[in-house]
Amino acid sequence: LYTKDLLLNAEWNKPEDRKANLHRHPTFFGYAEDIIHDCCGFCPNPTTPEEHDLAEEDAKIYVSGEISFIKDDPGRQAIGSFNPITSDGWTEMAYVGNTAQLCQAIIDSNLEHVQDWISQEGSDPNSRDYAGRTPLRLAVMVSSPEIVQTFIDHGARLVARLADGRTALHLAAARGNVEIVKMIMQKSKANEEEEEHKEELRKKARMIARQRKRATINIDKQDKTADDDGSDFEVIDHRESDSDMRSTTTGSYIKVNEEEKKADDLMPEDKDGPDFYDVNVLAWDTQCSPLHLAILNGHVDVVKELVQNCGANVLLPIKLLNSWNKFPRGAILTLVLSLRLPLEKAKLMTRTLLDIGASSTQADTCQVTALHYISVEQPELVETLLRFNEPIAKRAMNHLSVCGSSWNPSAQSPLMSATAKGNVLAALKLLDAGAEPSIEFKDWMKSVEKQFTDVAMRDSTRNRNDFLKDIEQPIVLAVQNELPDLALALLARGVDPNTLPRHTQQGIIDHYYSQYNMETVLEMVRNKIRELRSLEDEEPPALDEKLMKDNVNYLEGIESDSYKEFVAKIQIEDAYQADRRANERYEERLKQYNNRKGFAEKKQTTEALAERFEAIERKLIKRGAKTFLELHPDKSFPKHQNQQYSYEERKPTPLEISFDFSVHNLTDETKEAYLELFQAGWEGDLNKIKTYTLASWGPKADNTPLKITVEDKHDQSPFSLAVLRGHFEVARAIVDISFAQYHPDQEKPRARYRIGHATEEYDDDCEDEDAASDTTNIPVYEELLDDCFTIDNIGEVSTQVKSKTSPLAFIHFPCSAWSYAKFFRPDLKPTYGLEDKEVEGSGTKRLSSWAVAINDMKLFSFILDLDLVWTNRLADPEDGSSPILSISNDDFQKAIQYARLDILAEMIKHAGAGMEPEFLVKNSSVKYREKPKYYQGLSARIP
Repeated sequence: LYTKDLLLNAEWNKPEDRKANLHRHPTFFGYAEDIIHDCCGFCPNPTTPEEHDLAEEDAKIYVSGEISFIKDDPGRQAIGSFNPITSDGWTEMAYVGNTAQLCQAIIDSNLEHVQDWISQEGSDPNSRDYAGRTPLRLAVMVSSPEIVQTFIDHGARLVARLADGRTALHLAAARGNVEIVKMIMQKSKANEEEEEHKEELRKKARMIARQRKRATINIDKQDKTADDDGSDFEVIDHRESDSDMRSTTTGSYIKVNEEEKKADDLMPEDKDGPDFYDVNVLAWDTQCSPLHLAILNGHVDVVKELVQNCGANVLLPIKLLNSWNKFPRGAILTLVLSLRLPLEKAKLMTRTLLDIGASSTQADTCQVTALHYISVEQPELVETLLRFNEPIAKRAMNHLSVCGSSWNPSAQSPLMSATAKGNVLAALKLLDAGAEPSIEFKDWMKSVEKQFTDVAMRDSTRNRNDFLKDIEQPIVLAVQNELPDLALALLARGVDPNTLPRHTQQGIIDHYYSQYNMETVLEMVRNKIRELRSLEDEEPPALDEKLMKDNVNYLEGIESDSYKEFVAKIQIEDAYQADRRANERYEERLKQYNNRKGFAEKKQTTEALAERFEAIERKLIKRGAKTFLELHPDKSFPKHQNQQYSYEERKPTPLEISFDFSVHNLTDETKEAYLELFQAGWEGDLNKIKTYTLASWGPKADNTPLKITVEDKHDQSPFSLAVLRGHFEVARAIVDISFAQYHPDQEKPRARYRIGHATEEYDDDCEDEDAASDTTNIPVYEELLDDCFTIDNIGEVSTQVKSKTSPLAFIHFPCSAWSYAKFFRPDLKPTYGLEDKEVEGSGTKRLSSWAVAINDMKLFSFILDLDLVWTNRLADPEDGSSPILSISNDDFQKAIQYARLDILAEMIKHAGAGMEPEFLVKNSSVKYREKPKYYQGLSARIP
């Protein structure tokens, strides 16, 4: 919405056929405060008759200005009121009862105090404490059954909920007190019977009302027949007239006469609704029933009471819904809830649930049964499930769960789940109980077709290929997860010894995937044996080659106190620190190597595992297992077997002093010229700087002038070098030169913007990758309107240097000031505070920040003066740049931290640093809003 509004009203995107300068806002959005007021604030007023006509048309579909309400008859009784309005109707639920002493008595199980409180006049058993709990809920959570019964007997509501939707029954089930659960459910049953009696009376009352209405209609018909004799007189019923009048003036609001209302109140409605439970009532936040909470807390007796005596549904799962559309996304089965308990409690709870009707064949929306979860989470429960639910459990044992999508289904059996998680115990128990050792196509199709019905419309070849690409057979999973005992058990049960893993099946089906390992189970076992046998003790760490060679003078041949010496010292220091860090890493690795333990035990374990895999290999060969090429000699695939992608750590390059600059077309000749330029900045030689930057240079004077705003690889520029060396006037002249070379884009290419559809694709011939913005989910397309076809003077192209860096940006380039101070001003030790703490730092800093750090008032005044001059010179109302100086907040905060009072005074004097003009204007009596030159978009905050 914001983007569309901006594109509709921006001056730079105005259609040529729209002459009027009027805003069009499809809608205002944001917080209520924004929408009530004007989110734009600068909508132009129409001036010409044509603009007035257009504004009237736009007003039909667009919005503007502050909100205005529909004006209506203020005498209408129905608008904004109820009939009647009670004195406490609006605030009844806003007050919290004074129940502190009562709550303490409940916690202390003080029955006498509770009975005394509840017998007092005006006491309300449904008053709430500051946590939103009624006394009954608190008693259910922590008190005795006698106190709970007291509140129930005195009218405490049973069905009232906490903020998360839990009721007293939820709390009682979670606590595990069977007696309290019985009390609540007995009262609920009594209330239900009473409510049924009331409903019978209501039905009779409604029948009487309908009979009276029919009798009234018959009388009206008789009166109408009598009036059809041509009489000119009309008898008016004042009650009917009053009712019609109110209905006409109030629209859909109908005034119900008190007499008619009393006639219908033979059996009045309960103020708060019926007070009895559906025993399967769900909490709002967790979607848990009382039975679910009892299972999660391991209360077997409560589970039996709820199911056997109260009728709770033992098969009701916890339903999981999508947050955006409330569609089902999954379910947690009751048998699965018991997995959260300790093993012994989980066994008892599982047995109890099976005894009272839970089924191991129940599955969620992906056909995942409790057996899948038990096989993965607590394999010891498999035996319990099979012992007490064997006939039913065996039906679920070979059923496949299915997830994914119709074009890429993924199926898994409980045996596959247990094997993939490495639970040998569960897998062996499933095999002993009769689980199929391999997955067949017909079983896969049965489950997938039930989940995705459209697979029944495909041909069998497509479905069989999907099966081969999806299923990883249990024997393959056992080898991959290093479970030799399970693999031998599967082979003993007749598994195909030439089973192919999934990636091999995919390579056979699709030639593209044949670049990966094409292997059988036999080859997988042999690879595993080689891997286990190849375990060797790790090599001792080696010390990396040093960057700095011994007995080498890296400063030899470099002039002292020069730019080159500065760069060389930086590189020498960097190499020294890199060698130091490498040596520390070596010492740490050596320490870890010397302290290593357990290799002998690890070697022994891998040898034993290798022997078990050798037993699998012998078993496979005995059963006729072959390699892939033996099985498929006609399959000729590229040999990419056992591809190994290894990373070879790059060796450090020995130190060699070098000089480089951030120039895209640097040659040896221009490099030497830039060295001369930087040396001139170092020495303060303004004439040499002008020679290289303001005119062509070289033996033939045919080289393009050098760009003054260039930096070297250590973040130094001619300007920063001149400033650090104290050549302030030369530095000022360098900034003037940068302005002479400064050529900003004066005229942007004409363009129009539009919002595209989410499904719209780029044109194949489009070369502008920025044609559509990909920073948001809203595709905004740019259409260039370029009418430039020629270059006016081709000769100027080769002799001009054009920089996009403004003087202000150039002044504030970060530079390696700390390195300069370390090598050329070693006596500089800036301090701050009463204890003269030393200012520490490294890396790069802007020169203004450097002046604050070292408390150099002369340097700061120089940079501030340059800022003032160039901020004013570069100010342009057309592009919105301000002539008012702005001080970096980081510099301001550092000046405060280091107590640089003189510098702070200059900051405040020249730039108002630390002040918030918006805050000052907001708290003043003056309201000032300057209309921007261009439309800035809506000012609403987005929630």
